[in-house]
Amino acid sequence: SERHEDRGSVPRGHQASAQRMKPVDLFLMDLGNVLVKFDHALIARKLSKLSRQPVFAIVSKFIRSGLGEAFDEGKISPEEFVSRVIKDLKLRVSPEEFKTIWNEIFFDNPGMEALVARIKERYPIFVISDTNRLHFEHVRSRFPILGNVQRFILSYEVGVRKPHPKIFVEAIRQAQTTAERTFFVDDRAEVVEAASKLGFQAVVFKDTDSFAQDLSRMQLLS
Repeated sequence: SERHEDRGSVPRGHQASAQRMKPVDLFLMDLGNVLVKFDHALIARKLSKLSRQPVFAIVSKFIRSGLGEAFDEGKISPEEFVSRVIKDLKLRVSPEEFKTIWNEIFFDNPGMEALVARIKERYPIFVISDTNRLHFEHVRSRFPILGNVQRFILSYEVGVRKPHPKIFVEAIRQAQTTAERTFFVDDRAEVVEAASKLGFQAVVFKDTDSFAQDLSRMQLLS
């Protein structure tokens, strides 16, 4: 996920039980704050210094906003998004300078690359992510962990974001499997709950160690 929201808790019955009940054909994994970490506040703080607008105003206008959602859903191009933000904030930066600020929010999630390599030995891995073209192309070029991923189901290509059923349906269509035989992990509790209601075996990602323990308890990894 590339949205910062309170993860909350998943009601009983909406998270995969400790013991795996059904065979798994596919691992379907979130990208942001699962495979790699990210922090939107880094963008907001840098743009705040350049524009002299408060951080909260930048977050509400360009990240948690209709403009940010449209960009994540592929409804506007990267060029249009960049030019609109530069214009609206009256930034004295070039489009390329802005893209650098926009993209430099990602960093490694400790231990995940080794864990994902173990998962890949036993299961195909697809990524399902709410993201935009600029962020995805940046992450894919810089984080080797994504080399373990067989396919990417991306909001800006599908046209909707999680938890819209369409993006989940597209993932299992491409994998030629079913929700019931797919293991899904995301850091947002409301997305995991929605996936569970669609039939996925799903858990909330908290940290690498907890996730590894979940996989062991569910007999997905030894």
